[in-house]
Amino acid sequence: MAGSKDTRDILKRPDEFITISGKVLQWAREHGRPLRYAGIAVAVAAVVFIAAHTYLNYADRKGQDSYNKAYNAIAETNPSEKAKESAPEAVTLFEEVIKDHSLSKASALALAQLANLKYREKNYDEAIALYRKFLVEMAGKTRYENLTKLALSACYEAKADLKNAIELLNSVRDYPLLKETALWNLARLYRLSNETEKEKEALKQFAEEFTDSPFLPLAKARML
Repeated sequence: MAGSKDTRDILKRPDEFITISGKVLQWAREHGRPLRYAGIAVAVAAVVFIAAHTYLNYADRKGQDSYNKAYNAIAETNPSEKAKESAPEAVTLFEEVIKDHSLSKASALALAQLANLKYREKNYDEAIALYRKFLVEMAGKTRYENLTKLALSACYEAKADLKNAIELLNSVRDYPLLKETALWNLARLYRLSNETEKEKEALKQFAEEFTDSPFLPLAKARML
């Protein structure tokens, strides 16, 4: 299905693809002799590879341009009136990046940006679905996987689904970059879930490992 969709997207933009294909065919004519020696199958594979590679690079540029336009619409991250007014426009623009530029790398980044906007709009189910898609896109990229799980935890907490929020925090609590944040929030969520012993365990680990944290006095007070 994904392959069919990509093909349809290409066919919707005949001028772009014809231009690129024309350049590839011109290259093939100029290099016809070595291609003949290589054999028909190899020649066809070479032309197809170059066409696909060239088109994907072109799609990346188009997608990045659209992504930049959407990102500029939310450049102000403070809760000013101007930022609030720009949010609906940014949502529309990021949706267009995902829909119209699915072949570009920017489409994956747009998923995370759109998820954040949906979270800010309190559309938590939509935010979760988008973050889940982004998580799949980031498979194998540990830092981004863990940051996405942290964002998902915030979405579930906002929905009052503390079980899933806690589960996600536990999945990143040993990742150095997020450990302090994860432990502190785990203790808080355990408290909200009336899991006193687990709260104290999280606070104890927090106090032992983050002795210079500004939250240390609060952690010690909660452990009493």
